Amino acid sequence: MSSFHLTRAFAALSGLPLMQFVRRRRLSEAAKCLAAGAEDILSVALDHGYHSHEAFSRAFKDCFQLTPEQVRQRGSLADLQLTEAFFMNDTDTPVALKPPRIEFRPEMLLAGLVSRYPCAAPLGIPDQWQRFRPWLEGLEGVQDPTAYGVCYNFDADDHFDYLTATEAPAGGSLPFGLVALRLPAQTYAMFEHAGPVSEIRAVIASIWRTGLSEAGLTAVEGPHAGGLPPGL
Repeated sequence: MSSFHLTRAFAALSGLPLMQFVRRRRLSEAAKCLAAGAEDILSVALDHGYHSHEAFSRAFKDCFQLTPEQVRQRGSLADLQLTEAFFMNDTDTPVALKPPRIEFRPEMLLAGLVSRYPCAAPLGIPDQWQRFRPWLEGLEGVQDPTAYGVCYNFDADDHFDYLTATEAPAGGSLPFGLVALRLPAQTYAMFEHAGPVSEIRAVIASIWRTGLSEAGLTAVEGPHAGGLPPGL
């Protein structure tokens, strides 16, 4: 899969940002070399993805609160919180998904509130919906009151923008505090969820885990959105 979808799937299944995990794995393996008495710290740094002694030492101390020199001198991994490899076996009960409905949507212009979150812990999203509710109920000029949650602008550190939105008002400027997002014309796979909102993250994880592949679909890189009917 692409790096875009790998970061989404990894965070959904493990609860860890992918690049944070990679960095901690590299530093953990480097710590093992140092504790075993490696003679050349620069060689350890180069072998584990760092291009200079300074960059390696800074990252190492941020991770373990000890310098590489201190770990080598101690000759021990005691008190170091190492990040070990793990098998991504699915231990959670997957959410049963109905086959998706395939639907082409013309270009859409959405308006709403946006905040940035880490993939592993987007804890502020429910509060963001509460803050957006007055706009959803009182934004004038909206033809379709359906609400949308859109994930986009993912970066290498596994952060993304989340937009709580509805269709932008026709023929007018946006009220202060709202932002606009234009979604291109696109074919969408519509997965329906009729259960409680608390299951949404599990549903999304199941879509990335099995839903798309079982439907014979491949997602393109770009924003992905969830829609809520009026009143929800």
